[in-house]
This record gives sequence, C-alpha cells and structure tokens, in this order.
Amino acid sequence: MANMYPRYLQTDKELEEAGLTPISSAERRLFDLFKRCLSDDYSVFHGVLLQAPRRGGGIHDREIDFLIAHPEYGLLTIEVKGGLIQIDGTTGKWTSRDRYGKVHNIKNPFEQIKQACYDLNAMLRRAPALAHYDYSTWYAVALPDVDVDHDLGLALKRQNLLDRRDTQPDCIEAAIERIFKYYQRQGQKPPGAKGIKAITRQLAPNWFLRSHLATDFQEEEDQFRQLTLQQFTVLEFIESKPRALIAGCAGSGKTMLAIEKARRLGEQGKRVLFTCYNKALAEWLAETHDLENVTFQHFHSLAKSVPKEIGQPVPWMTDLDVSADEYWTHVVPQALFDAAAQLPESRRYDAIIVDEGQDFKSTYWEPIQMMLKDPDGGILYIFYDDSQRLYSEDGFPLPEPAGRLNKNMRSTYEIGERVVEYYDGVGRIYPGGPKTGRDIEFVDLVKYDSPEEALKDVLNHLSDEKISPADVVLLSPLGDDKSMWKHRMKIGDFELMRRGKIRGKRVLTSTIHGFKGLERAVVILSELEHIPEEDQRSLLYVALSRARNHLIVLGELPPPAAAG
Repeated sequence: MANMYPRYLQTDKELEEAGLTPISSAERRLFDLFKRCLSDDYSVFHGVLLQAPRRGGGIHDREIDFLIAHPEYGLLTIEVKGGLIQIDGTTGKWTSRDRYGKVHNIKNPFEQIKQACYDLNAMLRRAPALAHYDYSTWYAVALPDVDVDHDLGLALKRQNLLDRRDTQPDCIEAAIERIFKYYQRQGQKPPGAKGIKAITRQLAPNWFLRSHLATDFQEEEDQFRQLTLQQFTVLEFIESKPRALIAGCAGSGKTMLAIEKARRLGEQGKRVLFTCYNKALAEWLAETHDLENVTFQHFHSLAKSVPKEIGQPVPWMTDLDVSADEYWTHVVPQALFDAAAQLPESRRYDAIIVDEGQDFKSTYWEPIQMMLKDPDGGILYIFYDDSQRLYSEDGFPLPEPAGRLNKNMRSTYEIGERVVEYYDGVGRIYPGGPKTGRDIEFVDLVKYDSPEEALKDVLNHLSDEKISPADVVLLSPLGDDKSMWKHRMKIGDFELMRRGKIRGKRVLTSTIHGFKGLERAVVILSELEHIPEEDQRSLLYVALSRARNHLIVLGELPPPAAAG
C-alpha cells in the first residue's frame, strides 16, 4: 500500500461546504488505485499546488493532480483527464466527453503537466532543505477511460501515458515503472529514502499555526497599560487630600498610580520627591521617567546623600560599634533627620510620594517628613501592600488607608489566580488581567541532566518565540554567594547577569527580594526549595506577581502555607 498524502480525499459535499472545487471521478479512481496497488516504496501526493514566478513579473499558479515519489526512480508528475478524449489536429483543441454525453473543452494535458513539472524542478533546486538531493522529475498523462495504442504525435508519446488498460489493479505498478524507465538516464542518481522524506516534509508539512509569544505579549500590553476605573477613582479621591495612605495588592498599579500622582504634582510646579525601598526600582524609575520637578531616589541613598551634602556624612558601619540592624534602623535615619533639619527650604520638597511603604521602618518616617518644606502639613502619599512586608512590620504615620486597590492588573488572569493563593493581606484580592489561556509552565527537572540544561532549553524556546532576553528575569530566593546562578554564568548561548547592562544574549538574574517592585514579561523561578517554610507565603507572593505575561517554574511550586 502506497503512502498517500492526504491519507483520504474529502467528499464532494465537504469540498462544497468549504467552497472548494469538487474532485473529478477519474482522480478519485486513480487515488484509490494508487493507494491499494502501489507498494509502500511509493509516496503519492494529490493536488500539489505551486506558485511559479513569471519572467516579466507576477506568478503562475500550477496544480499537479498526482506526484508519485520513489527513492530509486525519482519523481513523476501526472495530469489526469477523464472521459472520452478527442484531439482536433487542425485546431489543436482537446475535448472530453463525459458519461452523460456532454462535451467539455480541456487544455492539452501534456503541455499542462510538462510546464508544471519544469516549474517543480526549478523550485526543488532553489529549496535550501532539498538542494543537496538529486530529484529526477518527469511527467506523464493519465487517460483512464480510453485505450491508446500509439503515439498521439511526435511530442505525445505512448510511453509516458497511462490509459484504461494501464490503470487496472494488476497493471498500474508495472505501468508506473515503465514510465520511470522510459525517462531514466544512465548514471542517474536516485534521491534515496532520505530525499523522499525531505520532500515529503515540504509537500505535506505538519503545521500548528499560531502567533509567537512575543506577538501575544504585545496585544496583552495594551490592556496592562490602561488605568482601571478603580485606579482613577482612588486618584481623584486623593486629589483633595494633602496626605493619604493607599493600599494595593501586587500588580494593582500602585507604582503607576504613584508615578501619575507625582507627574500631576510636578506639572503644578511643586517640587516632588519619589522614594522607595528597593534600589533597583528607584534606578529603573529614574532611567525611564523624566518628569518635570520630580526626583526619584531610594530611601537609603537619600539618607546617605543629604548628610553628605551639608558636610556631615554618615560614618561607615565598620567605623561604629553597632550591628547592621542598628546602623540602618537608627543611625542612618537619625543622620538624615539631623541633616534635613539644616537644609534650606529651597532644597526641601513640596510633596513626597513613598512607594513600597510596607517595608519602611517606623524610624524612617520622621526623617522623610523633615524633607518637606512643611514637615507637619506638607503633601505626603504612601503606597503600600501589606502582603509584601519583607523587611518591616512597623506601622505608618497616617491613619487607615484612603483607598484600596484589590485587582491585580499587572499579570495575566492565569498568573493572577495563583498570586491570590499566596496573598496574606487585608481583605480579598482578585485577578484582573487579560484571560489568555496560557498556563503557568512547570519544567520537570528530572527530565534533564542538570538545572543548567533545563534553563538552556527554556531560554532557547523563548528565543524561538521571539522573546527578547531583556524581557526575561531569572529569580531565586538565594543570593549570588549561595545560588547556583552566578554573575556572568554561561547558559548555552546566553549569559546571566546580576548587574550591568542587559543587552544581546544577556539575561538578568536576581534575588526575589532584590526584584521587588519590578516586573518582566517573563519570570523564571528557580531554587524555590530553599525558601524557609515560614517565608514561603510572603516571598512567593512577591515572586509570582513579578510576571506580566508568562511564568515559568523550574521544578515545583511550594504550596501556600496557612495565612498568618
């Protein structure tokens, strides 16, 4: 039995419903004959479509009724004409009379298939995947309803024609071999089994057509950028309040809302300080947002720079007999308070906006307010997420929040659902991102020789999906000293970077703590088994919510512990 492509022909009804031309009864008979009576050395392709370039521009559309491929003989293209055939030698016209006696004008089948065969041969030579195989390509005509006992002219030879007697079950394979041998040249090199396999991939490819992940991400970004009605309501509500506490879950747009508020205040001519706990977040904000009258600076940098500015720099921790906690909780904030009190009013701010307020210790708030021109009544907005308290359990200098943002609009709905499971704050939160149907991807490390091999596979796949390495981050609970992922570590064609510019094949890797407040289109989580059980809920809440479009977990995701 021959290898048939397609395996079955569609019925005329199916073709009609799809708006396609019905298949002639002669082609259907030959399809069944080839399928049943040719050996499995043969591969038979029905309805091969070609587009051949014209010399003067444009294209010729060609169709080959049957293409028969054999590893030893090569390729044979066949044009099929059913019915009783008549050729008018004076006009060169061909006609076919069907079983109902109706006469149809038809094209010269030899000219049709000869030109299609030549075009196919030229295309095979140009195809990179086929160029190193030799394909001897020939043509023939099948007239399965008539007997032909002689040549039909000098150019229309009986040897390359299949008539009614040839197209019988016990004759068809011998007739096909006869045509191949008629054309065969001495020293002809066959395509071989590999050549037939290669051309099969071209003529009958398997496709799963979809867009690249990168294209999907672009469409999702439009939804992520939109301020929700809930966010606008909070923004308008605090417009009339000089001081406000705004709570929001991860991905609810707190930072975007804080930036928008800073922008509005700056455009009103007010001098604005935007500060946060995470140094990487402050640097990103400063690099990507050039807002009128707005300064972005992370708190510890501010606390060090202001005393230095007035000539009273904070001593190094090594010069003081204090612990690291004492130094950063008391010494540095006190130095900022003292220095801020000595600043001229022109160096202070009309408004201060604090992001990541949940990580600020109680000792930070008085120094921050001292940076205001009016420490007691100046504009102060604090944005926070009580489920992201990684550094502080202290309270705020303001009363209950003026507004709560409880929808995660940063991540896709599927990621947001998982983030909800790890939330440990006040009230309930909800996934609000676009529903993509894209599940969180779990990579079974057992299937790989090493985590490095697994990561290489993941990064190569993302590259195939047109995802830029700059849109990917690898997060771990472990720092550079304990993590297996080292700065400048090579992973196949990629290089991991803990610092420095992310360009080319470089991929950022960071601790979960260090990436808090930031986000990426793709987040890869690794080494999660090293998270202490008591920290799993809060740390995984942060880690999961860093992903906008796609989340990949190397290994398993620890289940959320009971809410605290």
